[in-house]
Amino acid sequence: MLRWAGRGVPAGVLVGRGQLGDGSVDFRAFRTLVEATGLDGPIEAEIFNEALWARDGAEVLADGASRYAEHAC
Repeated sequence: MLRWAGRGVPAGVLVGRGQLGDGSVDFRAFRTLVEATGLDGPIEAEIFNEALWARDGAEVLADGASRYAEHAC
């Protein structure tokens, strides 16, 4: 078990994150709110997930782009 701020963190909690669309966040609404502030720069997704890191990078990029189009556009 990892230690963080004096507390135990269950194994996998930091590197087992889901991709866009796997959780309950409404990324389309969130993106719209962020853009309403005037932000028009690049959007980055950092997904800490060991299973994704083990996959082919081009495959992960294509999957991420598809999920972004489906859940955030």
